[in-house]
Amino acid sequence: MLADVDDTAKTIFTLNRIGKTTSAFAMKTEFETENYFKTYKIESNSSLSANCNVLISLLESTNPTENILQIQKATKYVCGRWWDNKLEDKWLSSDVRDYQVLVVLLQIMTRLLSAQQDDGSWGGTASCEQTSYAILALNSLLCLPSDGLCQAQVRKAIREGRNFLHRRNDCWDQEALLWIEKVTYGSSILCQAYCLSAMHVSEPEILTSIETETLRRLNKQEVTKYAQFFAVLPIFAEQPLWKLNASLTEGFLLLPQLQAVRTRIFQRKQMEEDKYLTYIPLAWTLSNNLNNKFVSNTILWEMTVISMINYQADEFMESVIKPSHETQFTLIEDIIKEVCSSSSGRNGSQNQAQDPFPEANIDWKSGSINGDAQHQESYLVEMRNTLSVFASYVLRHPKIQQATSFAQNSLKNELEKFLIAHLAQGQDNANLALQNSTANVPSIFQTSKYTYYDWVHTVSADHSSCPYSFAFFTAMIALPNADCFPDIQSKYLAQDLCRHLATMCRQYNDLGSLLRDRAESNLNSVNFPEFHLHQVGEHRSDGKVIPSSDESAKAALFEIAQYEREYVAIALAKLEKIVSPDVMNALKLFVDVTDLFGQIYVARDIAIRLR
Repeated sequence: MLADVDDTAKTIFTLNRIGKTTSAFAMKTEFETENYFKTYKIESNSSLSANCNVLISLLESTNPTENILQIQKATKYVCGRWWDNKLEDKWLSSDVRDYQVLVVLLQIMTRLLSAQQDDGSWGGTASCEQTSYAILALNSLLCLPSDGLCQAQVRKAIREGRNFLHRRNDCWDQEALLWIEKVTYGSSILCQAYCLSAMHVSEPEILTSIETETLRRLNKQEVTKYAQFFAVLPIFAEQPLWKLNASLTEGFLLLPQLQAVRTRIFQRKQMEEDKYLTYIPLAWTLSNNLNNKFVSNTILWEMTVISMINYQADEFMESVIKPSHETQFTLIEDIIKEVCSSSSGRNGSQNQAQDPFPEANIDWKSGSINGDAQHQESYLVEMRNTLSVFASYVLRHPKIQQATSFAQNSLKNELEKFLIAHLAQGQDNANLALQNSTANVPSIFQTSKYTYYDWVHTVSADHSSCPYSFAFFTAMIALPNADCFPDIQSKYLAQDLCRHLATMCRQYNDLGSLLRDRAESNLNSVNFPEFHLHQVGEHRSDGKVIPSSDESAKAALFEIAQYEREYVAIALAKLEKIVSPDVMNALKLFVDVTDLFGQIYVARDIAIRLR
C-alpha cells in the first residue's frame, strides 16, 4: 500500500493532540515539493484537501517554528486555490466543499453562514455529517477578532446547528457518501466522531497575532456607518445586517491594496479627494455575496481595479478636454484611436505580463513621448502618454491576451468608444455652458444633434464605461481561447443586456448628479427638450419651451430608467437559458454591481470635482 500524506498528517495531528510528541520530518521528506505537498510520491495532480490536512498538522505540532517554511508553503497553496476559485478536489465530492489569509477566512465564514438551512443544518440533504463539519469550521473562526460585527451570528448558527444534531442524534451513524477514491464512500464511525466533536468542541481564544491585527484595527464605527447607508438601498432590502457587515469588512480589507495602486496610471493632478475610492471594493464584495454565487477573488480584484481606473479615466478626460481645446478635438480623437490600435492584439510586451501597471514613459524635459510628439502642446503629450498606459493596461492584460480575437477586438472597439464619448460630452458641455441657465430649473439643451433616446443609448451609454467594462469582464471570466457567448443568440442578447444596463446606469447617475452637473455645466439627461414638453398654451410668448421643475424632470427620468431595468431583466432571463451557469452567475454579479452604483448615485453623489 502506498503511503499518503492525508493519513500521515492526520496521524501526526492525532498523536500530538493526545500527548505523543511526533515529528513532521518524515512527512516533509516524503511528500514536500517546491510549491505544495503531494498526496502520493507518484501523484500527478495536487490536492487541496491533502494540503489542508498537512497545514493543520503543522500548525498543531509541538513546535510549529520548526516547520515555518512548510507552513508558509501550504498556506500559500491553499489561499491560492481559494483566490482563483479552484476548490474542486479529487478526494472530496464537490457538494461538501463549503466554503490571502484574512479575506479567505472571512469569506469562508460568510459563505458558511449563508449556506445554513432553515432547520439549522448544512448540505443539500440535511446531512448530520456536513452539519458537523460546518459547526467545527465556524467554531474555529470565532478566534478572529471581529469586535462583535459577526460573532453573534456565528454563535447563533452554531447553536442552531447543534439543535439540529440533537434532534437527529439517531442518524449520526448514517454516513454520507462524500469522499472519493475509485468510488464515493463514507464512514459511519467518522460521522459519529465528527458529530460528537461538533456538539462538545469548546470555543477558541481570540487570536492576537500580527496577522489578525489588521482585522482588529478596522474601524467598527466606519463599518457600521456604511452598513446603515447600504441597508436602505433597494438592492439590499432583504439582506441581513450581519451579512452586510461581513461583506463590508471584506471590502475594507481590500481597500489598502487598492490605495497602493491608485496613482500608477492616472496621477490625479489638481483633483479633489477621491471620495468614490472607498465605495469601489465595498460595492464588489457586497454584490459578490448578495446571492451566494461567487466569482474568484482574482476576478473580483481585477474588476475592483478596473472600476477605480474608470473613475480616474473620467476625471482625466474631463480635466484635459476643455472648451478652449475644441479646435484640437479631431487631433485628440486621432490620438485615442492610435493608442487603442497600438495597444491591442496578442503581441503585447512581455513587461506587461510581468507588471500590470507599466510606468509612463515620458521625457518631461523635452516634452516628447518616445521622440514622436516633440512639437505637440504639453497637455497633448501628457494625454497621449497617459492614455497609452491606460490602453496598454486594459488591452494587454495577461488574461485579455488569452481571450479570443473576437473578444479582444470587441474590447478594443468599446474602449475606443468610451474615450471618444468624452470628446462628444465635452463638446456638448461647452455648448450647454453658452446657454442661459436658472438656478432652480434645468437648462434646455437647444443644440443637440440627437434625440434623447439616441443620445442616452449611444454617446451617453458609452461614456458611462459600462460597455467597455462589460467587454473586459466577459473576456476575463472566459476560459483561455474560449468565448462566454459562443453563438449569435447569446452574443446578441449579451450586447442588448449591456446596452440597457449602460443606459440605466447613466440615467441613475444623472438622477443623483443633477445639482453637480448644473454647477459644472455638464450635460444631464434632464437638459434634453423631451423632458420639458408641455401642453398647448404652456409656452412663452416667444414660442420657447417653459422648463419643467427639477422634481417633474427627475420623476420622468426615473420612470424611463425603470423601463430600461425591465429590459435588463428580460435579457438576463433569456440568457440564462443558453449560457453556462458559471457565466450566468458572473453576469448577474456584473449587473448587480452596475445597479448598485446607480442606486448609490441616487442616494449620494460620489463623484469628485475638479479644483
